[in-house]
Amino acid sequence: MEYLLTEEGYSVTPVESGEEVLQRFREEAPDLVLTDMAMPGMGGLDLLKELKRLAPQVPVIIITAFGTIRTAVEAMRDGAFEYIAKPVNNEELKLVVAKALQHRALEEENARLVELTARKDHFVSTVSHELRTPLTSIGSFSEILLHHGEVDAADL
Repeated sequence: MEYLLTEEGYSVTPVESGEEVLQRFREEAPDLVLTDMAMPGMGGLDLLKELKRLAPQVPVIIITAFGTIRTAVEAMRDGAFEYIAKPVNNEELKLVVAKALQHRALEEENARLVELTARKDHFVSTVSHELRTPLTSIGSFSEILLHHGEVDAADL
């Protein structure tokens, strides 16, 4: 798999255990994690939960030869982006990785747009407030002029 993904232009960091994944995850902040269910030390589901706690935006793809319907459902419930059974079809893997990265990019763009919308709303609210106060004064003064004719400087 490493060769296939490297050939597709991805930077791949292979690791041996769940603990090593967590260590590298904290150091490198990857865009995507591919993991097996059965690894030395920490199992795939425990790793998935920890990764999702640390960075929920990072897609995690579970790949395993020891999968069951129960583990697949549990993995998806715990936040796995996809669950792939071995033997892995190379084209399927490339498609799932590309889809996961595209999904992450869209989520990041959506978060950026939500932030921009909030900033725009705050700006419009502030400008509206700043304009409303002097306009209210002008409107009140106009009412006085319309209803009372001329206004002496002493009335101001």
